Amino acid sequence: MAMEALTVMFKNGCNNGVFKGFQMSNEGPLISHLLFADDALLVGEWSVTNVQSLSRLLRVLKLVFGLNINLSKTTLFGVGVNFQNVKAMADIFHCKAGEVPFLYLGIKAVLECLPSYYFSLYQAPVKILEILEAKRRRFLWRGSEEKKKTCWVAWKRITSAKEDGGLGLCPLKDSNLAFLSKWWWRFKVEEDSLWKKVIMSIHHTPRSWPIISNNKRLNGTWDKIVKIEKSLTTYQVSLTDSIKGRVGNRSKVRFWLDIWLTEDRLKNQFPTLLSLEAKKSCVVADRCILTDGNYSIKWNWKSQPMYGVAVNELIEILDLLYYFRFKGGEDKWVWGGEALDSFSVATMKKLLYRVDTPCPNSILDWNSWVPMKVNAIVWRAIQNSLPTCDNLIKRKILFGPDICCNCLAAGESVDHIFVSCYVACVVWQRIGRWCNIHTSQIKDVQGLLVAVNQVPEVEHKRKVTYSIVMTAIWCLWETRNKFIFENKPVKIDKMLGDIKPLLPSWELPWIHIHQYERFSINKGYENHDRHIPRFGLGEVWQGWSSGYMKNEHNVIGPFVDHGIVVVRYRKDKYGNDICIHQELVWGNGMDDGME
Repeated sequence: MAMEALTVMFKNGCNNGVFKGFQMSNEGPLISHLLFADDALLVGEWSVTNVQSLSRLLRVLKLVFGLNINLSKTTLFGVGVNFQNVKAMADIFHCKAGEVPFLYLGIKAVLECLPSYYFSLYQAPVKILEILEAKRRRFLWRGSEEKKKTCWVAWKRITSAKEDGGLGLCPLKDSNLAFLSKWWWRFKVEEDSLWKKVIMSIHHTPRSWPIISNNKRLNGTWDKIVKIEKSLTTYQVSLTDSIKGRVGNRSKVRFWLDIWLTEDRLKNQFPTLLSLEAKKSCVVADRCILTDGNYSIKWNWKSQPMYGVAVNELIEILDLLYYFRFKGGEDKWVWGGEALDSFSVATMKKLLYRVDTPCPNSILDWNSWVPMKVNAIVWRAIQNSLPTCDNLIKRKILFGPDICCNCLAAGESVDHIFVSCYVACVVWQRIGRWCNIHTSQIKDVQGLLVAVNQVPEVEHKRKVTYSIVMTAIWCLWETRNKFIFENKPVKIDKMLGDIKPLLPSWELPWIHIHQYERFSINKGYENHDRHIPRFGLGEVWQGWSSGYMKNEHNVIGPFVDHGIVVVRYRKDKYGNDICIHQELVWGNGMDDGME
């Protein structure tokens, strides 16, 4: 509230001539103060009278709100003024004298955000990006250790999109360009923001009409932001063509200079008419006039288009305007790069780093129901990039025998551990009977995942199966590592038992039951008030061989000796669970070793 009062006080002081702020050129804004989280920057004309007026305004603030200014933490700076004059003025204000350039104290409070801050404001040099990328590569495979370790996947593949078979780690160059691109979007959207008014007062020139104003004689931060469009041409992305206007009340979209009527600017389509236009920066409302519910065209020519190309262009543009239908509401900017209403850095990153990515041999359907570490192990298994014996021997890291530690009967490869090993065969046989998938003809990890995706079930059932299979792959790899590094014997029953508690501990979003009813052919329904506690996928719930699971409205299906119940629920406004769907997904009554 006190800061709002400070704003009103300085605005009125500037309007009444009590305090003189800094007036920007080219009819730019008058700047008197900038407020931050815990600091205030006061800007004004350098004069004794102005400093005295500032002191009086702050004293009024103290008397009204009791907010005392800590002068021991206040510093006075003079731009273009020698330090002796600054010191003399600081003595009048009873504060410290400072020199330019200076360090802003508040930057320490946002130290963690500095990388994003620099990336969103400055275009990083190529050499700096190479150093940072090298540090990321080392950290990915080594962690915090300095010793050399093996890189198992090419960096190009890691920085590819997940949809293209990569890990989805965005390159720093693409992140930098995506952050800087947002300034183009903000320049169009934030019409009345102070920063845009400042940029316009410095960079706007009436002699050109770019989508973003830029004075090419001023080589600074804003000039670098404007010039990133040249860097984006290698990605086949045009910021100029991606920001389009959706016309409403016709007050913001420029008639000739913005994209709104067609997929290109009218100044490019009709250059002869543009040369005849008297006001080239006019908005749509200046040319399309609404009168009594009807639109009419009002031109403002320096000379009338009467011959040749000009007449042909006039006929064509009138034809386009005739079939255009104006909508209500305010004018709105849309991001045309991905046909979205609004720009986002995440969308821009995806657009950039999916260009020129390697054509993948295999693609993993990333599963949000299991942790990232499980997805990563499966992703590496598909690409044969796990440290198995055969891979270690190929890289001359291991010189011992190539033998599978689980079965001790064959060489250890990725496909052997997860598919053809005796231990893996038993696991997939039992899970296959449980989840109704055929695993007998599968030869590699990719084929296993393809078999799951071909299960003729509804989407949520298929995702349940996918979660089970990915968890089993994780458990197979973990069992192998525990045998090698901790000398723990391989026990198939224990491994299968480990799958069950893992899934509920990862908090899948649909596992809950409140109450049930037992159905008997002879006795009808027997209601039970007993609640079954939360349980997870893979946990077998013993039911009745002749019973049914039933909700309030319909019988779900036969609830046999073993099975998986999927129950979807949501929270009401009081935080209570409301069951919206429950279903017996699988159950065959066979003793498959999953108890």
